[in-house]
Amino acid sequence: MNHQTKPIQKIIFGSPGIGKSYQIRSIAINDLKIHFDSLSNTLENTIKTVFHPEYTYSDFVGKLLPQSQGNSIM
Repeated sequence: MNHQTKPIQKIIFGSPGIGKSYQIRSIAINDLKIHFDSLSNTLENTIKTVFHPEYTYSDFVGKLLPQSQGNSIM
């Protein structure tokens, strides 16, 4: 993959209101040259995810659950 198509992941954590969104937007625009759409207030080709303390790994990644039919587990 070249630099333009290589996925980039950044995790910034901290208390509410300390500028996490501002910091990541600045990195994306200035360092990574990602286009910022001021009308929709979003960065192009990015996904913003907020994790809550009760959010589990299986909530984020997914989980396999058995299928049941009557009293049988498939």
